[in-house]
Amino acid sequence: MHRYMETLLTPLFGVVDSLAADPVGTLLAKLPNPAYHFDKIDALFDLELTLPGGSTMKVFEEIDLGDGIDLSQGIQALLDGLIADATADLGLSLPALPWDKIAHAGDLNTAGQVVADQSVLYGVLVTYIGQIVSDNGDAVGTMLKDTGVPGWLVPVVNWLIKILLWLLLI
Repeated sequence: MHRYMETLLTPLFGVVDSLAADPVGTLLAKLPNPAYHFDKIDALFDLELTLPGGSTMKVFEEIDLGDGIDLSQGIQALLDGLIADATADLGLSLPALPWDKIAHAGDLNTAGQVVADQSVLYGVLVTYIGQIVSDNGDAVGTMLKDTGVPGWLVPVVNWLIKILLWLLLI
């Protein structure tokens, strides 16, 4: 049992250590690979079992995780929904993550793994963040006012955020 748990947990601790040491670098290096393989994972959601008598049942259709989490929609929809739920209280409206662009921000090696081009992925993520800021100017303004920023300064701060994001893309 000990060896089995060690085999399962060792890779997880490696990822946690890597995230703690270099969160941005680790995210940029690791994110494209699972995104590239989402379609293979999503195929599991269509898996059907043939029951005695010849009827079929989708395996994941019967699993209820509560809180409106629907596994049958696939990993991308599940992650987008979880992110949207987590930010709903802030009044932010988030577009779906550009999973296809994330998945193709690198090259596929002979082992079937995506070797990330971190500069391409960085550009994709900064563009996504810029879209969030652009789409949520009113919500960002409300958050700034709630923190005590004077109302006249809110458009200036929004403008500075957009300029900063533009500079990050250069």
